[in-house]
Amino acid sequence: MPLYVHPRALRPSRLDPVMLGVVFAAILFAVIAPPASAIDILYDVAPIGGDVYRVEYTVMNDGSIGAPVAWFQVDFDPALYDEFSLMIDSAPAIPAAGWDEVLLASGIGVPAAYDAFSDTTSIAIGQSLGGFAVEFTWLGGGAGPGVQPFGVLDQGSFEFVEMGTTVPVPSPGTGTLVGAGLLFMALGRQRARLLGRAAKMV
Repeated sequence: MPLYVHPRALRPSRLDPVMLGVVFAAILFAVIAPPASAIDILYDVAPIGGDVYRVEYTVMNDGSIGAPVAWFQVDFDPALYDEFSLMIDSAPAIPAAGWDEVLLASGIGVPAAYDAFSDTTSIAIGQSLGGFAVEFTWLGGGAGPGVQPFGVLDQGSFEFVEMGTTVPVPSPGTGTLVGAGLLFMALGRQRARLLGRAAKMV
């Protein structure tokens, strides 16, 4: 017996507005969400003039390593950053809170690094701390500085317990896009409710 397909089944179905909003918001989050890691270090680059920049870091401890963060470092590749121009420019609250900061020179196969550590304070699980900053001359051209490798160290063993790359601070436009997706979902739900009421009245 030949298979019969009703002609209406071949017509493209109308997209559900609510589902379309969900898909739109999911795509936005997939595009803008930073890669997940146990410890995130957000960075915000500010041009000072010419090839001179200041980058500020915010360390976020989500608790995945099961301990506070009291020591971390950010690498500076000498091929991209003028090592001799590196200068600590953190907010006054950072040393006042008990954080020590040093710049480590590069070596053979080892990049220069910014180290921040403390014996008296730390970033507790679920907490974040910003204000760590370094000024430098950029050698990489193009669009300017971007992501950097970082590591979190254990003060007892002097070993790395987490390694990753910094992620940019979300721009204000990110919130606008997500808000647009959520608004679209809300409008879709409202339209669906109105259509449902209209159908009941017929």
